[in-house]
Amino acid sequence: MSFQIVSPEGMVIGKTEKVLSSILLDHHNFVLWERGLNTFLDNWSSELKWEKVIPLEATLGIEELDQFESDLLREIKRWRTRSPDLNNWIANDIRSIVEDFMLATHAKEVLLSFSVVATDMCRFFHADKNKLRLLCTYVGQGTLWLPNSNVGRHHLGAGINRDIILDPLQVHQANQLDVLILKGDIWPDNSLGGAVHRSPALGVGEKRLLLKLDFIN
Repeated sequence: MSFQIVSPEGMVIGKTEKVLSSILLDHHNFVLWERGLNTFLDNWSSELKWEKVIPLEATLGIEELDQFESDLLREIKRWRTRSPDLNNWIANDIRSIVEDFMLATHAKEVLLSFSVVATDMCRFFHADKNKLRLLCTYVGQGTLWLPNSNVGRHHLGAGINRDIILDPLQVHQANQLDVLILKGDIWPDNSLGGAVHRSPALGVGEKRLLLKLDFIN
């Protein structure tokens, strides 16, 4: 089987990109594509020139992906000059994820962000006030998420994680390079509400390199 439906949680976890389109189903608000690549970039990231990594942001349509990949590769080469094969892989992988996301969700445009995270920017479990968001961590710890059955939704927004989490043993974390799509609170006819997640706690000097895609239209 190419994917496993986890029901009645409203979540789907799969091993191929085919799982991504499941996010459009009314009774799903979370999709996880487990790619099994969690140590793939360890050597690449060990000598990354963090001081040269600048935040990248772009609004993209499907017809702009070729030029975007070329521009992205040129920027990545400044970050890690001695790994041409992996530099090319990352640029192509990001382009492929953008394309997969757009095809799976029928998006005409997406807002892309690829940047360093050095703080616990979203340390409280929350649901986003948007339509759809894709997250993929290239370096560092992955995003934490809760099954829908483990969420005290009436506590969301209060900033107290222990009240939101019903069972501390059912807090999950994505691996590096896994792809998550989270349905937000304003997706039409989202009866489950937004998928609940948070950023991982980072130690002193710890960083993440995070890809984020937001569905525009």
